[in-house]
Amino acid sequence: MNFERYHLNVPDSVPLNKTPGEKYWGKLLERTKPQIRSLWEHSDDINQKKKKFVEHICIVGIETSKYCNRKCSYCPDSLPEYKRDQQTLMSNAVWSRILEDLVELDYKSTVSLNLYNEALADPTIFEKIKEVKKRLPQSFVKFNSNGDFLDRETLVRLSDCGLDAIFVSLHPPMNKPYADSDRLKAHQKFYEKIGYHGTIHNCEPGKSIRTDLSFKGMRVLVMSDNWYDTGTSRGGLVENVVKYYQNRREPCWRPFREFIISCEGFVLPCCQIFPDEPTNHKFFLGQCSRAQNLGHIFNGRC
Repeated sequence: MNFERYHLNVPDSVPLNKTPGEKYWGKLLERTKPQIRSLWEHSDDINQKKKKFVEHICIVGIETSKYCNRKCSYCPDSLPEYKRDQQTLMSNAVWSRILEDLVELDYKSTVSLNLYNEALADPTIFEKIKEVKKRLPQSFVKFNSNGDFLDRETLVRLSDCGLDAIFVSLHPPMNKPYADSDRLKAHQKFYEKIGYHGTIHNCEPGKSIRTDLSFKGMRVLVMSDNWYDTGTSRGGLVENVVKYYQNRREPCWRPFREFIISCEGFVLPCCQIFPDEPTNHKFFLGQCSRAQNLGHIFNGRC
């Protein structure tokens, strides 16, 4: 495999876990062979566990609940067998264990409070944001949302809780094709709802629309994407998207710097693995519990 195209200039001051995905391998391959090999070496030493976790993990994704009010045809949530139209909240025991472990690991990077759920449909989300910011004050807290539950009052409340960023995806109705004109209208309607006169600053015709706002210091990224053409099949579960990544020609960097935790506390190697699909259970790396903490799972033997 030829990694030459990954040898791009990345300042030494940028740590590996913050290196952009397309430059990740170049940064990693600058290390010595023993340093690279250490990624797969098991250690029981707590200081080594902390060091490895902090050096390599950029995002800890936590699915605090399961319900999503949208049923997008390019998402597994739309499949009735998974019953994602019913709300399930992460147990207090699992939530507490995750936070305790992140505190012990001295985690300072991004915490994303969603996976396949709509975060604002979780009635506990505001308290969870406050708790993360209190116990992990140097972390960057964000989540993705479809924007349906978002208005100006909610934005104020999220900002007051300490949320650093919210990424809003404005999806078309189920089975409706993506169209720039339709999504531009959706953006304008969203601006009116939050009382903000936004201006589109990035538009790739037929692919995506972006607006980046600052609301009381909180980043609000509003976006529309043509997931039918640029999305993934979520491990083969969704059939009506272009199989853009079907023939992989290079390893994926996500499992190296993302740590994804399902509503039940199961740890996944990638956000593309839908946790409710039984055939995916063989990919679970462990479960947050009294017997297994995050450091143990991350540093455990495969």
